[in-house]
Amino acid sequence: MKITLYVFLIAICLSSRAVFGQSLVFEDAVDCRLYPELPPDEAAIAYRNLAARQDQNQNYTEAIISLSCAIQLKPDYALAYYERGSIFQVVGDYSQAIADASQAIELKFSPIDWVYDVRGWTYFNLGEYEYAIADYNLAIQFIEDTMQLPKYYFSRGAVYQRLNNHIEAIQNFTLAIKIDSNDSGAYNSRGVSYYEQGEYQFALADYNRAIELDPTNANIYYNRGGVYDELGDYESAISDYNRAIQLGQTENLTNYYTVRGTSYTHMGNYEQALADHNYAIELAPQNPAAYYNRGKTYEQQDEYRLALHDYNTSIELDPDGYIGAYITRGDIYKKIGDDQKAEADYIHATLLDPDMADAYKQLGRLYDSQFKYPRALENYHTYLDLAGEDTDPEIARRVLELERGQVSLTGL
Repeated sequence: MKITLYVFLIAICLSSRAVFGQSLVFEDAVDCRLYPELPPDEAAIAYRNLAARQDQNQNYTEAIISLSCAIQLKPDYALAYYERGSIFQVVGDYSQAIADASQAIELKFSPIDWVYDVRGWTYFNLGEYEYAIADYNLAIQFIEDTMQLPKYYFSRGAVYQRLNNHIEAIQNFTLAIKIDSNDSGAYNSRGVSYYEQGEYQFALADYNRAIELDPTNANIYYNRGGVYDELGDYESAISDYNRAIQLGQTENLTNYYTVRGTSYTHMGNYEQALADHNYAIELAPQNPAAYYNRGKTYEQQDEYRLALHDYNTSIELDPDGYIGAYITRGDIYKKIGDDQKAEADYIHATLLDPDMADAYKQLGRLYDSQFKYPRALENYHTYLDLAGEDTDPEIARRVLELERGQVSLTGL
């Protein structure tokens, strides 16, 4: 996706207009009399140096106060705006971070690419992805500190990845790797985009290289385990998940046990799968994915009542975000003969995400089984349009049968 410089400039103007001036309120409330013997410009530098020490010690509030004094004493102090904006980003005060970065740009801070980086990543954290891309384009276009170029390509790739534009993401991660071939993060992130594209061998190669460079990173083993699972190599997947569990931080263990449980389900080892899912739920009882995946294991065992309970819990915990639970719950309702509830779940999934191909596929199958062929065709066609290269050949065949009038009473 390419955006013209004209759009970049609009993005900058809009962001500045939206937040500029907010940080000025902060300076007015600060007592800045620590260096009364120094002239204002020298006192500003002293406050800035004090802030640097406070920042290094992670005393962020004190650092912000010191930088605010520096700005109060020297209103055109671009470095102080840049550094305060960077700290505001770290502490999650994104509106102030953007205000300070925008002011640093207006004051022509150098190297200018550093400021676009701060503001771009702040926009990323806010979910303002187009503005983030605009800033990273500008950071790359006007780069002064060329050592930062791989970082900017990586960051822009991360933004495209968040937008599910994996082609652009892969291109940017590749540019970062060409400059720094020892960046494990770039290989790992490119592997994620290859995985999302269904390019599992490329993903596997990138994860292998990332592990060579960073063999104690649990998240890379977790990611590679997902590729092995997709390839049907469940033993290798479980081996990687075991390693992730050994290396992982406590906050990530729920995900690692959940995916290992899923691989055990795929192997047919339901006892071990349920043990993993139960432990994942024990670790994080508010995690909808843990219940959803345990529900899948119960469904594989035809334990529909238990599966429904877990899908219900998953939906209760995240009614608008865990869309897959509506589809799988609809599948259970269809299996037990409650077509009305199945239809409601499939339709609700399409309302939450109009691009959810599987919801239309299952809705089409439901109508097909009810001999409502026009409605089945309508949903099958929507599914085919959304699925693209990942189309289920059985659905494509069924559509041809219905369109030619070769209607089977059993449907799909």
